[in-house]
Amino acid sequence: MMFRIIFSGMTVLAVLAFQGCSSTKPYSADPNLEKAGNITPKMANRARIFRKSISGKTECDFIVSAPSYRGHANNYDQLAARLAALGVKTVYLDSTQEVGMKTDESIRELRNILKVMRYRKLKCYLIVYDYQLINTPEQSGKTLAAKLLDFNSNAENNLEKLDGMVNGIVPDQIDYNNYKVPNGIWYRWNSQSWGKGRDNDILMQNCLKSLETIKSAAPGFPILQIVNHTYQKLYEEGKLNCGSSAAFLKNTQYLLVECYSNYQRDVFEYALPYLKTAKRQKSITIMLKSDPKTFLGGAIEKSISSKEWFRVLGDLRFIIRATKRYPAFRGFAFNNYAGFEDVWESIE
Repeated sequence: MMFRIIFSGMTVLAVLAFQGCSSTKPYSADPNLEKAGNITPKMANRARIFRKSISGKTECDFIVSAPSYRGHANNYDQLAARLAALGVKTVYLDSTQEVGMKTDESIRELRNILKVMRYRKLKCYLIVYDYQLINTPEQSGKTLAAKLLDFNSNAENNLEKLDGMVNGIVPDQIDYNNYKVPNGIWYRWNSQSWGKGRDNDILMQNCLKSLETIKSAAPGFPILQIVNHTYQKLYEEGKLNCGSSAAFLKNTQYLLVECYSNYQRDVFEYALPYLKTAKRQKSITIMLKSDPKTFLGGAIEKSISSKEWFRVLGDLRFIIRATKRYPAFRGFAFNNYAGFEDVWESIE
């Protein structure tokens, strides 16, 4: 599929209507979530506890990525039903080779997933990784905005539309150790490269400029940004000339702040600079690491999926209590549904 670069009033109007859900039913979506999700009695009981004590009190979002796409490839509605059973309202769909906006096949697969997720009343944001936003934030931002608008305007019905996008380009991850960063990216993050005009500062500037451009080119289309928990502190210390919570929130709906640790107090401390400085209510989502154990390697101390089910619930309850005094707290986002599902299914 060739995306048309269109900025006409009709295209913009088309995206403003994407929020509503059609009543069209995607094939055989069983209204019984436990049956549709193949949820065992033990999982159902845990889901009820989760809804009552966690997702019933704050937002609990999940990134759905390749392991979940593969694990539920023949039945995406099972995946959607499981998320709905946990009380989840928002998911972030990871762009992969098989799911996204790169090829006709990946677009079709993305629409197949959207149909069942949105039928289950789940808001769906696409995580986009466009590294050219770092080199040419204005030009690439306009091109990306056009693709997003075109994707929604070409949907057969409202169930096939995106609810927004997440910018997956996180400045400190653009370094020489990240094999995903393609050749030709001009700037790289370096723990020694501080100051105006240095790489770290330019990475932050261009990230912020790309958000501004996308918002301007696609008005009304919600944008989210993933940020590292250190940015606000680095800005306050003067190491970065830009990159504060206020700067990122200027052109985004809310932020997903990476607070990766399996120690509850560390998670809270990581989030605190953002919770204190963000002026907008419900604008800070604490992002937790929940990769499957087989993915963790030496990073197991950063992931809640290394714990047993009721210890995870205890940690989440602690963070909810600790953040209660901060109006900016919106809730949690788990970086990998597959790892959380492993803990949910575990026999302990």
